[in-house]
Amino acid sequence: MNSRIWELIDKYINQKITKDEREELKRWMNESNDHKNFLITVLSLYKKHRQLSFLEEFNPDSAWDNLNRKIKTRRRVRKLIAYSSAAAASILLLLGISFYLFTGAKQVSLAEMYPNQGKIQAVLALSDGTKIDLQGENSQSEYNEKDGTTIVTDTTGLLSYQSLNSAKIDYSLVNTIVVPRGGEYSLVLSDGTKVYLNAGSELEFPVHFSSKRIVKLTGEAYFEVKKDTHKPFIVEIANHAIEVLGTSFNVSAYPEADCYTTLVAGTVKLQTSSDTRILSPNQQAVINKTSDGISVRNVNASIYTSWIKGTFEFQNTPLSTIVEQLSRWYDVDMQFQSEELKHIRFTGAILRKKPLAFAISAIEKISDVEFKKTDGIVIIKSLE
Repeated sequence: MNSRIWELIDKYINQKITKDEREELKRWMNESNDHKNFLITVLSLYKKHRQLSFLEEFNPDSAWDNLNRKIKTRRRVRKLIAYSSAAAASILLLLGISFYLFTGAKQVSLAEMYPNQGKIQAVLALSDGTKIDLQGENSQSEYNEKDGTTIVTDTTGLLSYQSLNSAKIDYSLVNTIVVPRGGEYSLVLSDGTKVYLNAGSELEFPVHFSSKRIVKLTGEAYFEVKKDTHKPFIVEIANHAIEVLGTSFNVSAYPEADCYTTLVAGTVKLQTSSDTRILSPNQQAVINKTSDGISVRNVNASIYTSWIKGTFEFQNTPLSTIVEQLSRWYDVDMQFQSEELKHIRFTGAILRKKPLAFAISAIEKISDVEFKKTDGIVIIKSLE
């Protein structure tokens, strides 16, 4: 690799690259699969370091210095290239997003225009129709169901159900928790199963489970199911069901999109009216929204569950999918000016606890798209 490419990569990573230099780097990347694989490997190296460092008390200065040393050690990087998978058909690096957010750099104009930020919030509907607004952190409250069950919210925004003497339990009681766009919430069900709910999601569940543990989901949730060999845990979603005993898995089942079930640990069985499949860890089942067929593929499950730790990781992902997530997380309407922009692909990560301005600025810096707000709607268009 010639010194010019190393210079461009260094400028790119350090956010000093000009538009012409960025185009030069993109042309080099598109010359061969080896070039694409090299840049993908650099990104993977960075992402892995971020996972190990940032998610456990990330230190941006020392971590970035360490990464720079690794990148500049050509021999180490070349060894890593051998482990790269085949190049993606079309990819633009999104190193800028992670680096941009970690350093805290921002443009004042964008920060003022896109201050949107997600928060812990939900609405809990009790069995008698009473609705409770669950807002924010650092507050603790208690509520009671008709049979005396105590419902507690703790200071981290976690909802939990206190078990009762079996003689007092009313198995007919059902609660519903709704997480709006721009929100997130988590709860522990009466059996000990923990559920993380993403923005724009709804979960209906019994206050106490009887012979079966059945919940109904719309949207996205990550489940850590408490094992009980005598009581299967079933997640009902539109036209199909997921059955488990004790396992961890993610379900994305928004009404407007296909349904994705990603298994982290254990075993799950998916069943529709026409098909049945059993998943192993790091497998994902996809059910098309217009059919009952189930397709299964191997994936890196950690990418699809990263949102529960406050990040949205993506790998060779179309901009349309990234925008869908941003719209839910930040409760903002976004529209594409042209269809072809939806298919631009990115690899990288976005931090949820940062304002929308950070993600928008980073995407603009490393692509030929721009975001413009018009009458409260964010329009995504080609850079003029």
